[in-house]
Amino acid sequence: MTQKDQSFHPEPGLVLYEVVLGTFKSSGTTFEVWCKQNATNVTMARNALKGVNSGPTGTVLLGRLIDGAGREVVELAYRKRLEQHVAKLNAASAQTDAAA
Repeated sequence: MTQKDQSFHPEPGLVLYEVVLGTFKSSGTTFEVWCKQNATNVTMARNALKGVNSGPTGTVLLGRLIDGAGREVVELAYRKRLEQHVAKLNAASAQTDAAA
């Protein structure tokens, strides 16, 4: 497995899981189809994306999933989702500060 960009190391979790599944869908396939085509157990793949399996096997699988979905697209979508979360947190913090 050759990864194109080793500098992108997303934090496994729900955001990454949703981004990867959405990226597969937007490319006209599904997460489940990718797993079947790559002889990968769906549960193990979900666990790798969500961070349940963060050992060496899960880490390799995570990289394969990101590459399979499209590393560049996953990175852009993941960063956008994180920016949206930061904006929400900042807005909530500003409201809390204003109320204090």
